[in-house]
Parts: sequence; C-alpha cells; structure tokens
Amino acid sequence: MEYAGYVSPERSTDWAALTGKLAGKLDTIQKDRQSQRDALDAQAMDTEAYINSIETTQNQTANQILLDFGYTGKGKVQQWNKALKAGELSPKEYSNNIATLNDYTSTFANSLKTFDQRYQEVLKRQQPDENGLIQASAFELELANQFGQLADLQNAKMQVSDNGRVYMSKIDPNTGELISDLIDVRSINAPENIVANRVDVASGTSKLMEGWDPYTMWKDMGRGGEMNIEDIRQNPAFNLMKANLAETIANDENPRAQISVLVDNGVINADYYSSESEYKQKVSDAVARAKKIKETAGQSTALSDQEMKDIEMSMVRLEKNASGIINPVLTEEQKKAAKDRVMQEVEIQAGRKVTGSAKQDWYHAPSGGSGSGSGDMTNDNYLNGYIAVRQAWDKADYSMLSKDYQYVNEGGGIVSVYKTSTTSSPSVDGKTTNEKTTKQFIKKIKSPEGFAEFAYDTKNANDALTFYNQGKGIFYGNGMENDPKYKSEWKSNGGSSKNEIKASDIPSKAKAAGYSEAEYKKLLKQRGIKII
Repeated sequence: MEYAGYVSPERSTDWAALTGKLAGKLDTIQKDRQSQRDALDAQAMDTEAYINSIETTQNQTANQILLDFGYTGKGKVQQWNKALKAGELSPKEYSNNIATLNDYTSTFANSLKTFDQRYQEVLKRQQPDENGLIQASAFELELANQFGQLADLQNAKMQVSDNGRVYMSKIDPNTGELISDLIDVRSINAPENIVANRVDVASGTSKLMEGWDPYTMWKDMGRGGEMNIEDIRQNPAFNLMKANLAETIANDENPRAQISVLVDNGVINADYYSSESEYKQKVSDAVARAKKIKETAGQSTALSDQEMKDIEMSMVRLEKNASGIINPVLTEEQKKAAKDRVMQEVEIQAGRKVTGSAKQDWYHAPSGGSGSGSGDMTNDNYLNGYIAVRQAWDKADYSMLSKDYQYVNEGGGIVSVYKTSTTSSPSVDGKTTNEKTTKQFIKKIKSPEGFAEFAYDTKNANDALTFYNQGKGIFYGNGMENDPKYKSEWKSNGGSSKNEIKASDIPSKAKAAGYSEAEYKKLLKQRGIKII
C-alpha cells in the first residue's frame, strides 16, 4: 500500500549503477580530449618534419637562409603549441596557423629552387620567336630584377607572422635593422610579377588601321596630266580616329601597356625607383653621367632644360598593391608621351599613295637643303627631304640636312642636335678679331622622323612630319625602293656609286659619322663595301 510521500524500498535509486555510467562517460571524454591533443601535437611534429625535409639548393647562401628559416618556423610552431595548451590559442586558430605556415613554406622553397629556370625563361622571351616577334616587354626584365633582388639572400631575413604567413626583408649587415618593406613570399610567384607582355606599336597600329577606309583626292596636273592621291590624313575624322587608336593601345587604365610603349618603342630608357630617396639618388646619378659624357666630348657640362626633362621622363615609379603585385605608376607627361608615340606611328603608317598619268623624273640627284618649310612645296621637295632623312638615319650621313646645326652620333640609335653660332670681338690690340663658337643643345633624335624638321628646314615639327610622310609616299608609291640606282647609292659609302673605299679614308669618315674605326669597318662589311 502506497502513501503520499512514501516510496517503497524496491523502487530506491541505484546509485552504484549511476556512478559507474558517469565514470564511463568521463573516461570517454578524457580519451577524446587526449586524442585531440595528440592530433594537434602530431600537426606540429609533421610541420617541423616538413620544414626539416626542405631540399637544399646549389646556392650556399640560400641554404643558410633555409636553415635559419627552419629554426624560425619550428620555433613559431612550438610557441603556438605552448599557447594552445595554455588555453591562449583555440584548436581552430592553431590548425589554421599550421596550415598557413605549411603553404608558405612550400611556396618559398619552390621559389628558390626554380629561380634559375625562371630567369632563363625571362631571357628567352626577350629573343625573337619563329615569327621574328619579341613576346616580352623590357618591363619583364625589371620584374625579374625585382625577384633577383629578393633572391639575393646575402642580407635577407625571413620572418613568420603570428598567423603563419612568411615574409622576407633586407637587413643592414652592420646594425641588423630592417632596410626594406616586408614582402609576402607568395607574391613572388604571382603571374603578374613574372610576365609582362610587349606592346609592338607598329604591328598593333597596323592591325587596328586595317578597317580604315582610304581617302582619295584628285588633282589636275595640267597639260592632260592628273594625280590621284590616297591619304587617310585628309579625312576630316582622321585626328579623332588617331586619338581613339592611341587610347586603345596606351590606355591610362593599363600602365603596363603604356610602359611597354615607352621602353619597347624607343621613347625612353626607363630607370625604376620605389621611394623618394631612391628617386633622388637615381636622378643624381643620371645627371652625373650626362655631365661626364659632355665633359668627355669636350662640351660644357651644364645640362639644358630639355636634358633635365629627358632625365625626369626616364624615371619610372614602381608600386606594390595590397596583393604584392608590382606595377608602374606613370606621370601625366609619361602617359602623354606613350599616346603621342602611338599617334606618331599612325602618321607613319597612314602613308600616301600617288598615282596618275603625269610622267615626272623622280631620279635626279638630290642636292643641299630639301625644302624651305614655307611657301609652295613641290614633289621634289618632299622626295628630297625623305631621301635626306633616310641618308641621315641609315648611314649617319648628315650632308643633306640643314647646315645650321651640328649632328653628333651618340651611338645606340641616338643622335644629338646642336645649334652652333660664332661671335666675333676685337682683340686687345685691335688688329685682330677673336671668334668664339658656342653650341646650344636642341634635341635628341631616336627615330628617323626626328630628322624631318632638319631635312625640310622648318621649325614646325607637325609640318615636317607631314612633308616627310608625303615624301615617303612618293618614294614607295613610285617603286623607288626597287630602283637599282637608289639601291646602289644607299648601299655605298658617302653617297658614292662605288662599292669600295680606301683604307686611308676610314679614320676621317668614321669620325665624321660618329663611329669608332672598328665599328665603321664592321658597318662597311655589312653593306658589302670593299676596303682597298
């Protein structure tokens, strides 16, 4: 019989059984926790073993860095393991750190092992392929140089962050202080930091101009003659078309394309910097070098405004984004120069085709200046100017250019132009006259078109380029490039129709052309000229 609040003895709690079950559960939990601890400890040991297993390279300095990195990495793993057991680091955070360190370790080791191979690939891409085209920009060499600086591990220091990322920096060997920014080693293998394709302005412009319709004009030559002129430049929309093409090839949103236009197409010789102090040092070095060259040439070492502008134009700033990708940061002047180079190429390729019934003698010997640059220009003027440019660029023969200037071949496809002037003053005794000749730097010529204003003796560069292109159109439009007479003249030395030169004449002619005797002899050999 049951009463309220009374429990019969046969229904009492089995405390012994419950205690046994609880002990079993606690034992299971303890074993699970121990298993987790063992797994986490195993992660640490596996990572340490992986670091120890990194293969050495052929570079002893690199091997030392790998050894130091091993100590740093293993020390960081042990630090994390201690923090885990002290409850300062969660198992998830611990595992993430370990995984990140493993990833970075693999990247860093592979970067060192493949550096030589990668650099050879960079050099290979600087050579013409089976189609005669160079695939890589000169900027790609700078990227390789940036990586090369990182791979120069003599004064390098590897650091592991608290989250497992690995960074590289340079240290001062005397003070041990950092002298460069921390660089994420994974950025080294980013494709953008390895490859930079070349922009061939000539071929790119040609392709984009294929769809441009020719613009044809007809001109009555009198006495039954006529001339048909195909010249896209006469199209009212030509300037807009030219600007659109420039914005397509050298767009501001693509600084790598712009830097390729500049350095791969003869506009500038880039000198790269990353900081203000580096910029100042590079400008100082460039100024010193320019002055030294002028001193060697026996000229005043004072640099003109234009020479200083050329130095500043050559300075290109490099900047890393948040992902460690290196890109050029161009000034407004550099951006404009890139677009101007494209528009110049459009002018070159626009060409001019002349056909008609008029019979004219194009083959008279050109002489002296090639046009006044003012008044009515004749086809003879246009043609003679083009021939003068070709002769100056191909043969370093400046005899047909304006005599008001001096032309100095600097080598490397660069010609400096100076304005010469002579002033007279009476001597102290009043019986003789002292003469002083001065030179004023005008410009550096880096392409055939640069000679145009001196061939046509005009100060208007746009007019000179127009005259040059008209002369070019007449020359090729009439097939003069295939005429044996011109082939012979341009192949020979100094405008002579003879394919031979006296050995005794070489020193003076080499000096006049701006070459050494050895370089001049090599040039003669290439052109099939016999030395007698």
